[in-house]
Amino acid sequence: MPIPALPTIGRSLREGLASVTPTWLINLPGFRNLYSVAWTICLIGDCLREIAWEGQIATYPGACQPDALVLHGQSRGLLQGEAESNDHFGARLRAWRVTGNQQGKQAILAQQIQQYLGNNPLVRVIQRLPILSGPPVAMYVTANTDGTVSETIANWDWDSISGYTDDVTTYVGPVCRGFWADAWIVVYPGEWSIAGLITPLTGQRVPVVAHEAILNLVAQWKGEHIFVRAIMFSYNALLFDPTTPGHAGNPDGTWGYWHKIDNSGNVVAARNLTDVRYWIPAHG
Repeated sequence: MPIPALPTIGRSLREGLASVTPTWLINLPGFRNLYSVAWTICLIGDCLREIAWEGQIATYPGACQPDALVLHGQSRGLLQGEAESNDHFGARLRAWRVTGNQQGKQAILAQQIQQYLGNNPLVRVIQRLPILSGPPVAMYVTANTDGTVSETIANWDWDSISGYTDDVTTYVGPVCRGFWADAWIVVYPGEWSIAGLITPLTGQRVPVVAHEAILNLVAQWKGEHIFVRAIMFSYNALLFDPTTPGHAGNPDGTWGYWHKIDNSGNVVAARNLTDVRYWIPAHG
């Protein structure tokens, strides 16, 4: 967006000098040097006024130059999306007074990730509910691709059988069911290829800048009480759907560890490695 024109608060100092100085005096021998010095002083004054005006405009996301948007984003904890226009990002920056007060809300976290990724994916935040008897359940908060947000409660059984270890303490499955602060983030469709040359640790062809951006958004916008067990990029739209929690490939209670022992005594992968890639935030 172009910078608005300097407001009409009077002519420039140079124009003002010329308007109050008679032509004959400007050209009078001996006075020409004096007028040149005065004109130069006015030029410096006009430059200072322009700098002050542009500096003031730079503080407004709706009017500043595009290169100032990144600074506004840093001050607000917002990232411009991979395919997001400057105008759209400017609108989000201006709306920050509303969204900035909603940090910790699952819907806002999902939308921040969605708005960053260039393929406008569906993003779902799944938070475990502390149900100690009966089927394990969770709250599914979904940022849909049409901009709406939906919430529902459905089955979610990550580790009621296998339990979980944080590399310090091991928790058995029944104890894990009471971990009400645990959450999982699902993004689909996955934006990056899972074939060919892939990035170590993620199993995707994901740029480092995008990897760091997603982790930073999660750290910035999740609730302080929330522990994100995994960020999952699904390449199967049927997975992790609250309407079909029993679909093959969904968590079955043994996903607390990467591996499990099958009926034949063999060590096998516990989680779905065919359709899903997992990012495990170091500190939740």
